[in-house]
Amino acid sequence: MSRPSFQFYHGDWISNAKLRRCTHEEKGVWIDILCLMADSDEFGVIRWPLKDLAQAVGAKQSILHSLIRKGVLKGADEQQTCEAFVYVPRSGRKDGDPVTLVDEQDGPIWYSSKQVRDDHVARARAAYARTQGGITQTPKAAPIPPFGDGTGDVLPSPSPSPSPSSSKALSGKPDLAARERTQQAKSVIDFLNVKTGKNYQHVDANLKLVCSRLKEGATVDDCRAVIANRFRKWNGDPKMEQYLRPATLFNATNFAQYRGELTDASPQELPGMPSQNPIRLDELSMRLASKFAAQ
Repeated sequence: MSRPSFQFYHGDWISNAKLRRCTHEEKGVWIDILCLMADSDEFGVIRWPLKDLAQAVGAKQSILHSLIRKGVLKGADEQQTCEAFVYVPRSGRKDGDPVTLVDEQDGPIWYSSKQVRDDHVARARAAYARTQGGITQTPKAAPIPPFGDGTGDVLPSPSPSPSPSSSKALSGKPDLAARERTQQAKSVIDFLNVKTGKNYQHVDANLKLVCSRLKEGATVDDCRAVIANRFRKWNGDPKMEQYLRPATLFNATNFAQYRGELTDASPQELPGMPSQNPIRLDELSMRLASKFAAQ
């Protein structure tokens, strides 16, 4: 859901190191892009090709390339891979656990790191306030961090109330369905490692992609079938085998395409990977009886 406004601090804008390198024309284009990102359904993120984004703000693509080169506009265009954006919260002098706010994924995707990060912080604070001792009032706003940290963005407006899933995660109550999906996602990553001989880890950047596909209705068999199918097509191709990775295989758009191209819904099983559809005992008995009868 888009928002009617977002916060803008002129002192932070003037002091930001990356923006100081930009021309007035580039700064004007960046303001327009920030407005589009704030109006996006996915706050702070736009999933358009770069040429479409340039057309939307009425600017030359060369200006957007300059913003990318100066570290202001972040993301990746079509046929490129966007690096993961990891946020490390800090309380006092201690760093908290890192949180992946933007997964490594195929483009196109463009985002404002400041908007994405502050949206996450606002949601986490709201969820924490609603799950601690029945507190329902909005907590006092924390001091705004210095803007001149090289992010090149402006601060967003406070975000809406968190989703029920976010509140449940922060309340300490186990989400059994989510835990089951995580275990299934780990088995899918293990299957990919056995199939390709690689060593992808059970980290959020990989598991979240698989869990999202499972939550949308895909099964473990579907995931394995996609892996096996892409392996048969890409293995040995120097150009394509690099894409046998979670970021490509389980990207929402890619996975839907790969899954739709399957001609056999059953995955190619590997040693040590039990079938998800074992033969029933009564069926096995009938097969054996037929065999002996034929003799």
